[in-house]
Amino acid sequence: MSKLKRFSFGLIPLSVAAFLSISSNVRGEEPKSTSPATLNQLILEVSALQILHNLNATPAQLQQLRKLAKETQSKDADLKPGKSSDKFRATLLEMHQALLESKNPDQIDKLSEKLDSLREEEKPELEDDVDLTESARQRAPEALRLLGAPQVAAYLSGLVGDIGDPRARLVEALNQVRTMSHDQWTAFRGNFGDEIGRLIAGVDSEKSDKISDQVVQLLLVARSLKEAEFKTQRPDLEKTALKIVGDIGPFQVLQNVMENVMATLLSNPRVSAAIDARLQKK
Repeated sequence: MSKLKRFSFGLIPLSVAAFLSISSNVRGEEPKSTSPATLNQLILEVSALQILHNLNATPAQLQQLRKLAKETQSKDADLKPGKSSDKFRATLLEMHQALLESKNPDQIDKLSEKLDSLREEEKPELEDDVDLTESARQRAPEALRLLGAPQVAAYLSGLVGDIGDPRARLVEALNQVRTMSHDQWTAFRGNFGDEIGRLIAGVDSEKSDKISDQVVQLLLVARSLKEAEFKTQRPDLEKTALKIVGDIGPFQVLQNVMENVMATLLSNPRVSAAIDARLQKK
């Protein structure tokens, strides 16, 4: 999320994520935001702000999320500074401000696309993956219940192109992996196994890891067979794939996706700072 898997649903196309502290706000005082000092802190905070923006979180929800984050977020003490061009950092700062204001969706979309393009072009040195903490996994269902149905529906509508049906994805992969080079397969296997594991098991790390291993083993068999053997054994391979996925319905898949989104948000070392900054703008 066990290897603390990284999860990206709902993050801006940069695979970024979110950040700090608000005990004073819990007492009803004005929240105090700590500005990000490094590039990696900034990009993590931007990611958290984007999730909060896409959720359209209310001040009351922000305060509840802040209380949870105090117990769940990871530490950023060992986070490296990161390195990028001045143009990338300036655009990231512009995105940060736009998300704080949260008033111009078109501007946010344009800045997101620009950042994605710059990242692909420049390949900046970033440490922006979020490892899910165990406490965040445990509190993710509680965090999800803070949201209203329209908020969840609106958020998921933005992920239509990113959420795959685990049955269809796994059956399709039986053919897909057979034409991959060794390097392509090496890059694909771990990410794909983790994706299927999360879609089926949600934030249950033990179950997700088990499913991920089963998926990789099945695809290894599919890759190893000669063409005639594959055609003969394909029905059995598909049965195994369906057995791995099990009897999971579409609503459970969507709940698993959202719980992983909330766990990613709660794990982010900069989520508290992002929430504090948003509260100051409310």
